Amino acid sequence: VAVVLLLTLKLAALASLPFPVFIAHSDAEPTVVRGPLDGPRRPQRLLHLDLKTVYSYGDQLLFELVRQTFNSFGGGGYFDVTESHPYREPATQAWVDEVNANYDGVVIGGGGIFPRRVNAAPVSGWQWNITTELLGRLKKPIIVFGAGNPPDFDPRKHNKVFRTHINQTMKQSIFFGLRSTGAVDAMRDYLEDPEDAPLVFQPCP
Repeated sequence: VAVVLLLTLKLAALASLPFPVFIAHSDAEPTVVRGPLDGPRRPQRLLHLDLKTVYSYGDQLLFELVRQTFNSFGGGGYFDVTESHPYREPATQAWVDEVNANYDGVVIGGGGIFPRRVNAAPVSGWQWNITTELLGRLKKPIIVFGAGNPPDFDPRKHNKVFRTHINQTMKQSIFFGLRSTGAVDAMRDYLEDPEDAPLVFQPCP
């Protein structure tokens, strides 16, 4: 399954690195579609927010495949995703400061991070346990990668916390990949400005 990454120029602009835009395929060499062909001066250091689970072998493999997708691109010279942090752990100001000081961006996913029933963080309405206030203090770009379906939007009884939080997340994201076209359509219903959202269909790696 092809994994489309439409994020490297925006990351590069923030880190002043000459990244190309690329399309990475699981069964072929990456194809550069625009931008310089020479490598960056240093890899982009990204923090991966994942779930340390013992209940789903598939999720364990999925999170590792997300890291490998980034780390293997271009022979390993473009991204450094070697450190991770559980997205269910409550975020603090100290954690936000650490990310701002030490990373070029944050990757969230893949997997079903938009819960339909019980395992949402009260502060966000989904599984990333960070308040909207702390999220706004995060200065590094967010990449949502191969995530699962959000709940269907119901204007009469939707989770207002989730809607506020996901709009803030979208504003701070440079890439928001959901793993089905139905998920993309469902997410658009929550957005204040869906036309400008960096929201794309992107299958699991």
